[in-house]
Amino acid sequence: MQDSSLTIKELNLNDTASFWAMLDNFKFYVDRDYYEGCIERHKEGNLIIVTASKDDAFVGFCLLNWHPKYGLFKKFSMPETQDLNVLGKYRRSGVGRALIEYCEETARKKGYEDIGIGVGLNSSYGAAQRLYVRLGYVPDGNGVCYDRKQVAGGDLRPIDDNLSLMMTKIL
Repeated sequence: MQDSSLTIKELNLNDTASFWAMLDNFKFYVDRDYYEGCIERHKEGNLIIVTASKDDAFVGFCLLNWHPKYGLFKKFSMPETQDLNVLGKYRRSGVGRALIEYCEETARKKGYEDIGIGVGLNSSYGAAQRLYVRLGYVPDGNGVCYDRKQVAGGDLRPIDDNLSLMMTKIL
């Protein structure tokens, strides 16, 4: 059941102050330079910052990247949903699902047949791992990636936010 007080839409550049305020409420480190770059890429049309709001306050966001750096997605010109984040008290209420579904529908309307997503491998990503599978995403078959580059058998990488499993879905 969709929450009628939930609004999903592309970031309006007039709302960047509210976007920054939301980022300040996350418990993890926020790389401000990275998100300033995302806002620039949003302005240029290279990605879309998708926001979720309830009662006129941002409660989550993700990116829909038209030009991801992951090799398989780049090879097949496949957009990627990235950086899905929902404020703690709004988790498990459908916000993440709504953000992903918005990205899928936006990609579908632009004529894409597939979409990709990556998920971290440590336990802090457990909810996202389960959500992506429930939404029909499957591993792309290329194993584990580190910083969007495939990890070869026997290679060692830290188990941090850059270690991920890349997944795809037919739209």
